[in-house]
Amino acid sequence: MKTACEEVVKYVLPAYRSIIANDLVYNYGLTQEQAAKMMKISQAVVSYYITAKRGKGVKKYEELKILRERAHEDSKRLLDGVPLETVATGFCELCTLLRKNNMLKEEVINTCAH
Repeated sequence: MKTACEEVVKYVLPAYRSIIANDLVYNYGLTQEQAAKMMKISQAVVSYYITAKRGKGVKKYEELKILRERAHEDSKRLLDGVPLETVATGFCELCTLLRKNNMLKEEVINTCAH
């Protein structure tokens, strides 16, 4: 049995970051280095996200409309110069929404107080 936070960190956050990395590189024409700097991660991690070298559990979450929409919005916000720290609060809202709508795996227990 896993907590909701474990599920989110292991699968949802990588899916969210993958969508943003792909947006920045393929939809907005940034280099991997530029995207990495904007996302405050390494270029190697951006490469990892855009080449889909990650666990199979991530794919399930990448397909969630609500996650994709939030990630696309947040990609645009980053391009508009909104600080990453501010954009990151959107991920917290997404996490809360996923938990409230029971969109995490069934065997996950919700221990978060938010």
